[in-house]
Amino acid sequence: MKAVTYDFARYHFEEVIDMAEIQNDGIIIVRDDKNFVLMDKDVLDSVIETVELAKDKDFVSSLKIAKEEIERGESFTFEDVFGEKV
Repeated sequence: MKAVTYDFARYHFEEVIDMAEIQNDGIIIVRDDKNFVLMDKDVLDSVIETVELAKDKDFVSSLKIAKEEIERGESFTFEDVFGEKV
């Protein structure tokens, strides 16, 4: 994640927005001793959703079980299920 000063962001706001869009993970804007993040709302929504899923103990447990099943070879490929290659 790139960082810019508040003054740079203030005087080059359009460029900073373009940077945030290109980087797809946001731009840190440093003002005094604080850091602020400018990012695309879709990216923020995705981050929030990921955090919410990570807090769901049942979901995390199901992922661990699925990973163990895959490691033991107890899974199906897309071709097995749908009869066609990806």
